[in-house]
Amino acid sequence: MIFLKPSFWTDTAVRAIKTFAQSAVALLSANSIGLLAVDWVNLLSVAGLAAAVSVLTSVASADTVGATEYPEAWTNNTNAAGKQFNP
Repeated sequence: MIFLKPSFWTDTAVRAIKTFAQSAVALLSANSIGLLAVDWVNLLSVAGLAAAVSVLTSVASADTVGATEYPEAWTNNTNAAGKQFNP
């Protein structure tokens, strides 16, 4: 079961932290009136909610992790013209 794997929780935590940071930066730049005039409680509340939604999304989609199928061109190191390349 994927919930028992430490890598699942590590990836989930990383996603949540990134989402928290992105939300905080978006709110800071939207207000753009000065660092001291920011409503920090509101900012932390909104960013925290975004992080919580990220965790819930990871848990809800846990059964689909690794089930994504990619086009053959993505997996055989060829470009659109069919030429080999090294990523």
